[in-house]
Amino acid sequence: MAQSGVRRALEPAVLRSVFVKVSPAPRRLSERRAILRTLQRYGEIEVFQPLADPGAFNAVATKALTVQHLVVNSPLQFDYVPESTTTDHASATGEVPRDIHSLHKATGESDSRQSFVLRIFPSDTEHRFQIQKSPLYGPWPENRPCGPVKSFITEALRQVVPNDMSAKGLRDWDTGGQALKSIDKRYADRASLVETIVKRKRARQKETKIALEKRSRGNLLQTFKK
Repeated sequence: MAQSGVRRALEPAVLRSVFVKVSPAPRRLSERRAILRTLQRYGEIEVFQPLADPGAFNAVATKALTVQHLVVNSPLQFDYVPESTTTDHASATGEVPRDIHSLHKATGESDSRQSFVLRIFPSDTEHRFQIQKSPLYGPWPENRPCGPVKSFITEALRQVVPNDMSAKGLRDWDTGGQALKSIDKRYADRASLVETIVKRKRARQKETKIALEKRSRGNLLQTFKK
């Protein structure tokens, strides 16, 4: 056990990370769980993180060997059957990974069966930057340019939240802009809306370019394996 822990510590996260592109994009939590279970057939997965694109995920395995198996066997295809359409609990899990080139389908399939294709590439994600994107990352600000927050929400929370070590964070409902999610003022004028649309389009183009580069690296890795 100790040797296993040391071996894992010697493997950098970048060697244990993969980028997963799923088509069509999953819409339900159960479908995303089926995707995770499909990856887990090749080894233990300790991180499974959805990205901005609903069909894109980052995954981190406990061993670099798991990543190699996933990349070599990519693309994977599995059929998902909603639980309500079958009484068989085993088939309700829905994940049956297979080679993308295998087109055999069982007769009498339910119309509700959904096929997903997983394309897996080596990932160079900087996980420390992903952690920093979390709204819970870093200390709560001590000094504010506009002074302390004295909003209605803050005062209401001050009366009900117990005064313990977590009170400061629980009472702060303004730092992360939580109260503004239902009232988005960024699009008050047409210019800001157009600017936002252009930024999102450029971000999608950049993500597509990165995915193609990762696919090329994945194909190159498969060539070396052969």
